[in-house]
Amino acid sequence: MEEIKHNNIPQILKNYPVLAAAASLFSAGVGQVLCGRVTRGVILSVSSFLVTYAYTFVQVILALLNVSTTMPLYVIQPVSLLMSLLIRVWAVYDAYELASKL
Repeated sequence: MEEIKHNNIPQILKNYPVLAAAASLFSAGVGQVLCGRVTRGVILSVSSFLVTYAYTFVQVILALLNVSTTMPLYVIQPVSLLMSLLIRVWAVYDAYELASKL
């Protein structure tokens, strides 16, 4: 993927970097894409999706394998939620910093 040039970035992000942070709060990676860092935004978006739904993925796999134990689910659910929160916080901070440096 090719990075977007700075002249294509909306002028308003340069004056109000909090808008990039708000975009990343809404969906991880969107603020990075608005700042011209498409690759970073896609990586954050995909990782946020995978971590957020890891609990569901494991639950489906265990059901398909006919495994009756629930112990892995008790471990994976809080870890998945914590990692999802950390990725979202990082995305918001990173988008704000990127927009501030435009």
